Amino acid sequence: YRSDSKIAGMVARIPFIDRLVGPDDDLDSYDLALSVGDLPHLLGMTDARGIPPSVEIPVLPDRLAEIRAQLADLGPPPYIGVTWRAGPPGRDGLTKIAPLDRLAAALRPIDGTVVALQRMPAAGEIDAFAHVLGRAMHDLTALNDDLEGMLALTDLLDDYVCVCNTNFHLRAVRGRVGRVLVSNPPEFRWMASGEESPWFPGTPVYRQTADGDWDSAFAALERDLEVTTTVRHGVPQEEIVDVAVRSGASRIYCSHLYRELDVDLIALPASSVESSWEWTDNEADILVGHFDTLELATEALE
Repeated sequence: YRSDSKIAGMVARIPFIDRLVGPDDDLDSYDLALSVGDLPHLLGMTDARGIPPSVEIPVLPDRLAEIRAQLADLGPPPYIGVTWRAGPPGRDGLTKIAPLDRLAAALRPIDGTVVALQRMPAAGEIDAFAHVLGRAMHDLTALNDDLEGMLALTDLLDDYVCVCNTNFHLRAVRGRVGRVLVSNPPEFRWMASGEESPWFPGTPVYRQTADGDWDSAFAALERDLEVTTTVRHGVPQEEIVDVAVRSGASRIYCSHLYRELDVDLIALPASSVESSWEWTDNEADILVGHFDTLELATEALE
């Protein structure tokens, strides 16, 4: 695999990578050179349901211990990371920007330690965020130049609310999800519509509308955050579904929440799952994908 030097150490830990070549190495000795982006077409991928899960990259144990101690010094859990801007500015770059003040306002009622993962924040942005947040905003933005440390941080975060960016992808290779604010127009991996991306199952999407409005996106984000906060405060397992439904949380987020908390859907009252929502076939497929066995999700839906 021809890797950028910034991620070469991480890519080398992927079990199926046999050899790394540098960005300037000669490829003439190889029989075939392919772009990773062409592999789905070359391998006959025709349906989003066949998209495989993300590769997994282990975190270096010493970096995990280091970042865990750093977070503990900042404050108590849950640890919530935020990124409000990504992508190069200009005509040829797909810049993604979510309103900083609205993101801070959505997190204001949420308990926890909020950390900035924003790459190259503008002068005053972190202070402005902290002002709306109503408490300290901890600056861990320097880890953007230390991707092994950032990999550890994204693995340790309890939540990550962000626009799509490199750090979100690092979290994905740890098997973790986030909450992604998708600006309009969206980039291809977030599709033109839908509550999640087929490449990132379980990650709820909050979309800016075509006319630039974020109201519905932040209303949904605030509902989902409320559910998470309620559950963290010790809601009995048999009440989790009803709490989520009453709050209006998205189905995609709830199905992920059930798995994260190891909720046994079969043990829940049938009314909670069966009659709370009218499940479409597609939504049923998505729920099935969030559980380890088809039987578990099927029995929950029947």
